Amino acid sequence: MSLVRSAALISVLATPALACPGAGDLENGIRVIYDDAFVEVYSPLPGGDVQIREIYPEGGEGFVRLANGYLKVEGFIWDNGRPVDRWIYSYPAGNPLPAAGPNIVWEGDVKFKDVQGDVYVSVETYTFGDRRKALVGGCNYEMIPLELVYDGYVDLVHYLPELGFGYTAESGTVENPRESVYRVTEIYAE
Repeated sequence: MSLVRSAALISVLATPALACPGAGDLENGIRVIYDDAFVEVYSPLPGGDVQIREIYPEGGEGFVRLANGYLKVEGFIWDNGRPVDRWIYSYPAGNPLPAAGPNIVWEGDVKFKDVQGDVYVSVETYTFGDRRKALVGGCNYEMIPLELVYDGYVDLVHYLPELGFGYTAESGTVENPRESVYRVTEIYAE
Protein backbone atom coordinates (compact mmCIF):
# COMPACT_ATOMS: atom_id res chain seq x y z
CA MET A 1 0.00 0.00 0.00
CA SER A 2 1.38 3.39 -0.93
CA LEU A 3 2.16 6.02 1.68
CA VAL A 4 -0.52 8.33 0.20
CA ARG A 5 -3.17 5.59 0.44
CA SER A 6 -2.12 4.75 4.00
CA ALA A 7 -2.40 8.41 5.01
CA ALA A 8 -5.82 8.69 3.35
CA LEU A 9 -7.05 5.53 5.11
CA ILE A 10 -5.80 6.77 8.49
CA SER A 11 -7.51 10.12 7.85
CA VAL A 12 -10.82 8.42 7.06
CA LEU A 13 -10.58 6.12 10.07
CA ALA A 14 -9.68 9.02 12.37
CA THR A 15 -12.62 11.14 11.18
CA PRO A 16 -15.29 10.87 13.87
CA ALA A 17 -18.77 9.79 12.79
CA LEU A 18 -21.56 12.22 13.50
CA ALA A 19 -22.44 11.84 17.14
CA CYS A 20 -25.95 10.95 18.12
CA PRO A 21 -27.81 13.98 19.48
CA GLY A 22 -28.42 14.07 23.20
CA ALA A 23 -29.95 16.21 25.90
CA GLY A 24 -29.35 19.90 25.17
CA ASP A 25 -28.81 19.49 21.41
CA LEU A 26 -32.36 20.69 20.65
CA GLU A 27 -31.16 24.23 21.49
CA ASN A 28 -29.23 24.42 18.19
CA GLY A 29 -31.52 22.11 16.23
CA ILE A 30 -31.75 18.40 15.51
CA ARG A 31 -32.06 17.18 11.92
CA VAL A 32 -34.05 14.03 11.16
CA ILE A 33 -33.82 12.53 7.67
CA TYR A 34 -36.24 9.86 6.45
CA ASP A 35 -35.76 7.12 3.85
CA ASP A 36 -37.86 9.07 1.32
CA ALA A 37 -35.52 12.14 1.61
CA PHE A 38 -38.07 14.08 3.69
CA VAL A 39 -36.25 16.19 6.30
CA GLU A 40 -37.39 17.64 9.61
CA VAL A 41 -35.36 20.07 11.72
CA TYR A 42 -36.51 20.34 15.33
CA SER A 43 -35.67 23.47 17.36
CA PRO A 44 -36.97 25.17 20.52
CA LEU A 45 -39.54 27.96 20.60
CA PRO A 46 -40.22 30.41 23.44
CA GLY A 47 -42.48 29.00 26.14
CA GLY A 48 -41.19 25.44 25.80
CA ASP A 49 -42.81 24.58 22.46
CA VAL A 50 -40.87 22.88 19.68
CA GLN A 51 -40.80 23.93 16.02
CA ILE A 52 -40.44 21.48 13.16
CA ARG A 53 -39.13 22.86 9.90
CA GLU A 54 -40.22 20.37 7.22
CA ILE A 55 -38.16 20.30 4.03
CA TYR A 56 -39.94 18.51 1.18
CA PRO A 57 -37.88 16.53 -1.35
CA GLU A 58 -39.82 18.08 -4.26
CA GLY A 59 -39.24 21.61 -2.94
CA GLY A 60 -41.06 23.87 -0.53
CA GLU A 61 -41.18 23.67 3.22
CA GLY A 62 -43.53 23.69 6.13
CA PHE A 63 -43.45 24.67 9.77
CA VAL A 64 -45.22 22.93 12.63
CA ARG A 65 -45.41 24.04 16.27
CA LEU A 66 -45.57 21.26 18.86
CA ALA A 67 -46.78 21.75 22.44
CA ASN A 68 -45.23 19.40 25.01
CA GLY A 69 -42.87 18.20 22.27
CA TYR A 70 -45.48 15.95 20.66
CA LEU A 71 -48.73 17.80 20.09
CA LYS A 72 -49.40 19.67 16.83
CA VAL A 73 -50.77 23.13 17.59
CA GLU A 74 -50.20 25.09 14.40
CA GLY A 75 -48.73 24.59 10.96
CA PHE A 76 -47.87 26.38 7.73
CA ILE A 77 -46.84 25.18 4.29
CA TRP A 78 -44.71 27.57 2.23
CA ASP A 79 -44.12 27.62 -1.50
CA ASN A 80 -41.77 30.13 -3.13
CA GLY A 81 -41.57 32.10 0.13
CA ARG A 82 -45.36 32.45 0.49
CA PRO A 83 -47.70 30.59 2.84
CA VAL A 84 -50.11 28.38 0.86
CA ASP A 85 -51.73 26.53 3.75
CA ARG A 86 -52.24 27.09 7.46
CA TRP A 87 -53.99 25.12 10.17
CA ILE A 88 -54.55 25.49 13.91
CA TYR A 89 -55.54 22.95 16.55
CA SER A 90 -57.24 24.02 19.80
CA TYR A 91 -57.58 21.80 22.82
CA PRO A 92 -60.17 22.03 25.61
CA ALA A 93 -59.18 24.44 28.38
CA GLY A 94 -60.78 22.34 31.11
CA ASN A 95 -58.98 19.15 30.06
CA PRO A 96 -55.25 19.90 30.08
CA LEU A 97 -52.97 17.87 27.89
CA PRO A 98 -50.45 15.76 29.74
CA ALA A 99 -46.70 16.03 29.48
CA ALA A 100 -45.38 12.99 27.65
CA GLY A 101 -44.92 10.02 29.93
CA PRO A 102 -45.52 6.29 30.07
CA ASN A 103 -48.98 4.77 30.42
CA ILE A 104 -51.06 7.95 30.12
CA VAL A 105 -54.38 8.21 28.28
CA TRP A 106 -56.01 11.52 27.30
CA GLU A 107 -59.31 12.02 25.47
CA GLY A 108 -61.01 15.24 24.46
CA ASP A 109 -62.74 17.30 21.79
CA VAL A 110 -60.16 18.90 19.52
CA LYS A 111 -60.94 21.76 17.13
CA PHE A 112 -59.14 22.00 13.80
CA LYS A 113 -59.28 25.24 11.82
CA ASP A 114 -58.03 25.25 8.21
CA VAL A 115 -56.75 28.04 5.97
CA GLN A 116 -60.31 28.85 4.76
CA GLY A 117 -61.45 29.33 8.35
CA ASP A 118 -63.56 26.19 8.43
CA VAL A 119 -63.63 24.54 11.86
CA TYR A 120 -63.95 20.81 12.47
CA VAL A 121 -64.29 19.07 15.84
CA SER A 122 -63.22 15.53 16.56
CA VAL A 123 -62.95 13.37 19.65
CA GLU A 124 -59.31 12.38 19.91
CA THR A 125 -57.62 9.79 22.13
CA TYR A 126 -53.89 9.89 22.93
CA THR A 127 -52.46 6.74 24.50
CA PHE A 128 -48.86 6.62 25.71
CA GLY A 129 -47.31 3.16 26.05
CA ASP A 130 -44.45 1.79 28.13
CA ARG A 131 -40.93 3.16 27.82
CA ARG A 132 -38.76 1.05 25.55
CA LYS A 133 -35.50 1.18 23.65
CA ALA A 134 -35.56 2.27 20.01
CA LEU A 135 -33.00 2.56 17.24
CA VAL A 136 -33.53 5.90 15.47
CA GLY A 137 -31.29 6.65 12.49
CA GLY A 138 -28.52 4.49 13.95
CA CYS A 139 -28.82 6.00 17.45
CA ASN A 140 -30.19 4.27 20.55
CA TYR A 141 -32.79 6.15 22.57
CA GLU A 142 -35.37 5.54 25.21
CA MET A 143 -38.74 5.99 23.48
CA ILE A 144 -42.34 6.30 24.59
CA PRO A 145 -44.83 5.29 21.87
CA LEU A 146 -47.88 7.51 21.54
CA GLU A 147 -50.94 6.42 19.59
CA LEU A 148 -53.19 9.27 18.42
CA VAL A 149 -56.65 8.18 17.25
CA TYR A 150 -58.92 10.72 15.52
CA ASP A 151 -61.77 10.54 12.98
CA GLY A 152 -60.95 6.98 11.93
CA TYR A 153 -57.22 7.70 11.56
CA VAL A 154 -54.24 6.62 13.64
CA ASP A 155 -50.78 8.18 14.02
CA LEU A 156 -47.98 6.51 15.96
CA VAL A 157 -45.54 9.03 17.40
CA HIS A 158 -42.21 7.99 18.87
CA TYR A 159 -41.53 10.43 21.72
CA LEU A 160 -37.83 10.67 22.66
CA PRO A 161 -37.62 12.03 26.24
CA GLU A 162 -33.87 12.70 26.03
CA LEU A 163 -34.37 14.98 23.01
CA GLY A 164 -37.69 16.51 24.11
CA PHE A 165 -39.77 15.77 21.02
CA GLY A 166 -41.65 13.07 19.16
CA TYR A 167 -41.76 12.30 15.44
CA THR A 168 -44.46 10.49 13.47
CA ALA A 169 -43.28 6.92 12.81
CA GLU A 170 -46.47 5.48 11.27
CA SER A 171 -49.87 6.64 10.11
CA GLY A 172 -52.97 5.15 8.60
CA THR A 173 -56.57 4.31 9.30
CA VAL A 174 -58.03 2.41 12.24
CA GLU A 175 -58.43 -0.56 9.87
CA ASN A 176 -54.86 -0.23 8.52
CA PRO A 177 -52.78 1.71 11.08
CA ARG A 178 -49.44 0.92 9.39
CA GLU A 179 -50.52 2.20 5.98
CA SER A 180 -47.51 4.54 5.94
CA VAL A 181 -44.30 3.79 7.82
CA TYR A 182 -41.70 6.56 8.11
CA ARG A 183 -38.17 5.26 8.65
CA VAL A 184 -35.50 7.58 10.02
CA THR A 185 -32.18 7.01 8.25
CA GLU A 186 -30.17 9.77 9.97
CA ILE A 187 -30.46 11.97 13.04
CA TYR A 188 -27.87 14.53 14.09
CA ALA A 189 -27.37 17.83 15.88
CA GLU A 190 -27.15 20.91 13.67
